[in-house]
Amino acid sequence: MPKSVLTICMLMGLLLISVTVSAQTGTPYFNVMASPYNATCDGNTAHDDTGAIQHAINDAKARGGGAVLIPITPGACIIQTSLNLDRSSGLSLMGPPAGNTGLGNPTPLLLFTGTPSSLISMRSTAGVSIKNLTLQYNNQSFGGTFIDLSHAPAAPPTFPAEGPDSTMDYIADCTIQGTGSLNVSTQVWTVVAGNANPLISLDKAINTAIERNIFDWAINGITGPATSGSYANAIRIRDNGFSGYNTNSISGNMILNMGTGWIIEGNTFEMTGASTYFPIPINGYTVGCSGCQISGNWIGDTSRPFFNAMIAGNFYGTVISGNYISGLLSSTAVGISISGTSNGVTVTGNDFSQLNVGVYYSSNGASNISISGNSYDRVSNSSMGNPASGIVTENGTTRVFGNLQKSSGSFTIDHPLDPNKYLSHSFVESPDMMNIYNGVVTLDARGRAVVTLPSYFEALNRDFRYQLTPVGAFAPVYVAEKIKGNSFKIAGGKPGIEVSWQVTGIRHDAYANDHRIVVEEDKQIQHKY
Repeated sequence: MPKSVLTICMLMGLLLISVTVSAQTGTPYFNVMASPYNATCDGNTAHDDTGAIQHAINDAKARGGGAVLIPITPGACIIQTSLNLDRSSGLSLMGPPAGNTGLGNPTPLLLFTGTPSSLISMRSTAGVSIKNLTLQYNNQSFGGTFIDLSHAPAAPPTFPAEGPDSTMDYIADCTIQGTGSLNVSTQVWTVVAGNANPLISLDKAINTAIERNIFDWAINGITGPATSGSYANAIRIRDNGFSGYNTNSISGNMILNMGTGWIIEGNTFEMTGASTYFPIPINGYTVGCSGCQISGNWIGDTSRPFFNAMIAGNFYGTVISGNYISGLLSSTAVGISISGTSNGVTVTGNDFSQLNVGVYYSSNGASNISISGNSYDRVSNSSMGNPASGIVTENGTTRVFGNLQKSSGSFTIDHPLDPNKYLSHSFVESPDMMNIYNGVVTLDARGRAVVTLPSYFEALNRDFRYQLTPVGAFAPVYVAEKIKGNSFKIAGGKPGIEVSWQVTGIRHDAYANDHRIVVEEDKQIQHKY
């Protein structure tokens, strides 16, 4: 062979080698089925591809990052133990752009056959991503975390100075599930595995995006902080599909526990076959959600006997907007439950359909809740609740549950004689918790009348005071019989004249007795002049 031809062949060989180790986007990538890794990925569960894929991951970490490629394979890549991406930075575990073909033909596929938790450990990572893959487990005895994004016990020493959370971690375009088979004729799923808890753990995670994935076959789908003392901040969960074909799909919570600054938007929560209490699509009871946004989600197709809430939790400074929430055949379910000490919650622009209650707010102290601009179709109660304290505004009506303290008070309305002006009046004020009742009554042929008060009058009031004024003529009218049986009698007048009457009472219901107004009190030191 001529020397020049040999040189060209050598150059072409070097070029081909460089293609297999250079990144599609300018960073190194490592094909797990190429040398020196040589993963089999033939779907034979007797083979174990864990070591080959971990070898590629370790090489990528040593290079300071890169893409570990799972190509379109003859079968599943079998993982019998765990893949460790802990303390990684700038690393991707990915299939080709045509990967993650979904439930029907799940390739490329990482099939977890072991029991150690987890399939993929990504603790204390920065800028790590999983893309274009189907991730499944088929061992019914597996009940741990499937993908672990929580922090390792100690901070990694090799991250940049700005810290391990300076770059977003990213899971996108993946199917994340246990294995199951669907009988097309009967539409019944055969469960092979469904005990993962959870599919993704975000305990102590910061700045993580989970987008365009399918979640199926687990107890809980995505969980945030493990306890109320933990955290998970700046989490984005967008455009994912959560499956609930039956109670063996996601059977607990699709999203459980939220932290600070979560955005949950554009997701689909399919709940067909829900049990009495589960699955709950978005459950923030244990750990409250601060500064969150829950918007544009589709939640529906649940039927009897489910009567839990579809979005539930303790929310602080949170907006819940633009969601479609449907009970389908259920008249027992609740759309949104705002519980505990929730404060500063806006519920607007949602579409509630076929539910018992659209929005429920707790009696444990939920306050500063604004409910407006929502639509209700075949919903028995648009809202329901009786907070022990706090403010609830619904469609322009503000309800104060508790004591409202103010320096002054007035109401302003359109001026009845000039639409270009306002008319303002002050409130009537008293040192007592006073109620005022008044009216006009016409005396009978004997110059007498009976004034009937509301049926709740005596249950609500005590210490009655009376005022009587004859209208049109002088008459020595007087209270002939004090209030008894929610009425009192007037006498001493002339037949046929009108008497204007007013009665006041001091509240003595249980709430008033427990919350008497302190008329005089010392100022706190910071309020003194």
